[in-house]
Amino acid sequence: MKQNWREAIRRAHERLLGNPFVCLVVHFFRRFFAGDTFSSESDLRLSIGGILALLALPGAVLPIMLFQNIQVFFAG
Repeated sequence: MKQNWREAIRRAHERLLGNPFVCLVVHFFRRFFAGDTFSSESDLRLSIGGILALLALPGAVLPIMLFQNIQVFFAG
């Protein structure tokens, strides 16, 4: 029984990796979640923390920029 499941999973895996889109998605996620051991020193890598920091940056800068507009609005 266990061998039947393993064989079915292996066949499904081979069939899925035959699809170019699935192969590209698998490659993307392997590189995205890979550690720094696979990258060279000159390779620019963004980890999940770096991506989250880039996504949070507009939320931190926008209130600072709008604060100047509020001061002008209430001052004059």
